[in-house]
Amino acid sequence: DEVNQHIYIADLENSRIQVVSFEGEFLKRFGQDILKAPWGIAVTEDNIFVTDIDLHALLQFRKKDCKLVRRTVTEGAGEGQLAVPRGLCSDYNGDVYVAEYRNNRVSVFSKQLQFMKCLGTQQLRSPLDVKVTRNSVVILDGSPNCIHFYSRSGDLLN
Repeated sequence: DEVNQHIYIADLENSRIQVVSFEGEFLKRFGQDILKAPWGIAVTEDNIFVTDIDLHALLQFRKKDCKLVRRTVTEGAGEGQLAVPRGLCSDYNGDVYVAEYRNNRVSVFSKQLQFMKCLGTQQLRSPLDVKVTRNSVVILDGSPNCIHFYSRSGDLLN
């Protein structure tokens, strides 16, 4: 978070998120009563999104007070369901992209965590992380150790 000069750390072993300054000074921790195995973090202007690989969930925390706002609720392979969500990111609209290791896809949610679409359902084997650029979605796929490029609309580019 460059605006506030905070670094958010997914503390998998202690089931929480830790926040430190750019200088490394501890500032706060949160989520320890909610999270089981936090993995990925995406910070937007107003929110902190966290994936949890044990809960199979995407959780949204309010940035100003670190309170839980909402979360996805069911594990599975259906639309809006997650299975072993790993890396995530948000785009300029605030939409959230989640790499799902077990479902072999990237699920896209609105900033209110409404399911929007899936990417890579035919090509991905073990997606670990995802990043969004102005023109494309870049997905790190762990099983074949490769990177896939998709258009923002979901078409495979490579």
